Amino acid sequence: MQKKKSGFNHLFTETRLGWLLIFLIASYVGMGLIAYGLKGNWKFFQGSTLQTMCCQIPEIGILAIAVMLPMITGGIDLSMVGKANLSGIVAAAFMTRMITEETPEGTQHMYAIVAVLLALVVGALAGLLNGLIISTFNTTPLIVTLGSNYVFMGIAVIITRGQSITGLPKAFNALGQGFIGFLPAQFLILIIVVLVAWFLIAKTSYGTKLFMMGANATAAGFSGINMKKMLCATYTISGVFSAIAGCILFGRSSQANADYGTTYTLQAIMIAVLGGTSPNGGEGNVLGVFFAMMTMQFLATGLNFFQVTNVTYLKDIVWGAVLIIVMTINHFQDVKHAKAA
Repeated sequence: MQKKKSGFNHLFTETRLGWLLIFLIASYVGMGLIAYGLKGNWKFFQGSTLQTMCCQIPEIGILAIAVMLPMITGGIDLSMVGKANLSGIVAAAFMTRMITEETPEGTQHMYAIVAVLLALVVGALAGLLNGLIISTFNTTPLIVTLGSNYVFMGIAVIITRGQSITGLPKAFNALGQGFIGFLPAQFLILIIVVLVAWFLIAKTSYGTKLFMMGANATAAGFSGINMKKMLCATYTISGVFSAIAGCILFGRSSQANADYGTTYTLQAIMIAVLGGTSPNGGEGNVLGVFFAMMTMQFLATGLNFFQVTNVTYLKDIVWGAVLIIVMTINHFQDVKHAKAA
């Protein structure tokens, strides 16, 4: 029997994390050198630029982790943004109703904490609803979550009456604008979410059952796994993560609106897939998703240094090209492993 490799050798020879780490380093160094060639300075490598990138990635990064969990089961969650917006809007509506100009700052902090907890509850219930429908009626997750996304967005529009909710307290806005030392508060929240997701997947029986479901649902059922309970738990956790992303999004913009983040769904799915999550289920890696989200942010920031119009479309082209390259590499790795087996 061949001895199992370990450490960095294992990282680069037996997993896809090696390729993702190479893309991460190459995108950071390459974009920095291109920016230097265009601008004649090393601004891309400065701490202020890195700080800005850490401010921009958290909400979409958390959404990518939120969609990763259902994808491991072989499903999908297209209601991420709907859950994020509804959760954040409920929190914003609560705060604007309870807080006035005369409310002491300490009391505002308390209401902000309650509002965040309320958002998490809303996100969990929205996710649980998805899980119950999918598991009870054995319906396709894509259709269920696509429909629930419109429901959640519609409820959010009813609450806001199509208007933005403004006047959010500083304590809540700190989730998207605050700093703890050099690092933005929202990036530290992202790190916490990454660690929590990693612990759930790698260190608990929940993670083992999650991968078993995605790899072979029939075998998982015969092995005694409660499929309904697992699906409900997975979509509930996904809902909580989505609610966190919604709070960060609205905290960063200082207002809540029902149509924020509508482009995030496909981007989050792309990052999850790029990070090693299989659309067919059974595969997923939190660290890989983190590498992927940082790679995409490095590319997006670097492209901003290009003196071209419609840079957004250029970003889409580059992001799509990177996805195709990584998926091609993964395909050849799978073929090589299959032949070796």
